[in-house]
Amino acid sequence: MPTTNNAVSTQVSSDLHAQMINANGRIDPFDQIESQEASEISSGALLPFVHEDALRAINDNPMVQSQKPLAYLFLTRIRPGKSFLRFTQSDIEMSLRKLGMKVPRNLPDIPYQAQKKPMPLIIACTAHFDTEWIIEPMGGGAFCFKLVNLCKIYPDVAAEPKRITDSASAFIDAFELTEQARLELQVRENHLLDDFLGCEMSFVTRPPRGFIKNVGQVDFDALYVTTHEVELRRMATVQMETQPQPICGHKAARMLQYAAIGYPHWKTKGVIIQRLGDDRIAFFEVAKDLDGVRVTREEHYVPE
Repeated sequence: MPTTNNAVSTQVSSDLHAQMINANGRIDPFDQIESQEASEISSGALLPFVHEDALRAINDNPMVQSQKPLAYLFLTRIRPGKSFLRFTQSDIEMSLRKLGMKVPRNLPDIPYQAQKKPMPLIIACTAHFDTEWIIEPMGGGAFCFKLVNLCKIYPDVAAEPKRITDSASAFIDAFELTEQARLELQVRENHLLDDFLGCEMSFVTRPPRGFIKNVGQVDFDALYVTTHEVELRRMATVQMETQPQPICGHKAARMLQYAAIGYPHWKTKGVIIQRLGDDRIAFFEVAKDLDGVRVTREEHYVPE
């Protein structure tokens, strides 16, 4: 089981460390903190924070609004050596009030939105170089921070894309859609998943929200099945990524795990679809392994 680093050291991955260094050679998340304190924070030695220190750290570090109450929860509650932190909607509401932020009607939307963003560096730096913190739903309105083995997927930027006629452009231009809705529409209307998997797949309009005992809740971004092959039923669990950033493969692993338990007689493939820019979409076929998932095949498409 991964654990937070108790020793006073600054052992973080080289990629993450490179992101943390600014033009002045200082570590961005800790610009207002002495270097020795920064080392201790990155190792977890100074955690948990008192309210004032947590507030200062959140204000001094770039993060989206949905991440702030969760960062406050993490910084004020996590203990050195711990790899798991459970929290509920009432905990999120408390954090919002502590930060002087408005409490929205849909509190569960906060962790769901935060899941789609890179973890704030003030949190990421408390993990070992080969581990990472993720947010996972547990069911019953509860969520958790969980320390897991590092499982990052990087697209092959040199991959030669397959160019296709875009059948979705008229729909996209006609409606104001979210980034994920735009991506889903391009995949469906252009039959990109059919081409990638080599068989005709049907989109499930309401993908299931499942629960795995001792694991937690599983949310599908999209689910596709075959309807014409009676003897060999096929299923594709799909994770959608709308930003060109390293992909955390643990969500795809949970979807594959749920499909294996709930649909043991179906032939299931895990797929991650990522928009790399305005014109390129990457498809990854993934298989479950000990650290999450591994990529078995990758193809790129350019609808035009």
